[in-house]
Amino acid sequence: MSKMQTKKNGPGDKKHTIIDKNCVRKVLQDGKVLSSTQLTKTECSYFRKKIDTEIDKNTGNQTYKGKSDNRGKGALSASMVKTLRTNYHNAKQDGPKAAKNYLSTLPAAAKEQLKKYGIK
Repeated sequence: MSKMQTKKNGPGDKKHTIIDKNCVRKVLQDGKVLSSTQLTKTECSYFRKKIDTEIDKNTGNQTYKGKSDNRGKGALSASMVKTLRTNYHNAKQDGPKAAKNYLSTLPAAAKEQLKKYGIK
């Protein structure tokens, strides 16, 4: 089971709250279950939102719904795209091999944005 919510009562005294796939809320301390409570479906969804976790439908495992899940999916700003296009055209003036090398060093999000302008 993974750590979901931590509450520190004293030095080195950490309690972790988790909700397993059967909607049982457990409070753990040093690997031992201090208390467990069976939750209803509405309580279960409320506490999952509070702790920012969800149950994966395929595996049944508990996962975080953090910001890191959406990493790399955002679009670049207009000024960043303009800079990328300018750098590409400068590299293209040096030669086709330099332009190809420049494109190979870019991250996937930048390459995706440049494809909209016909730069592959």
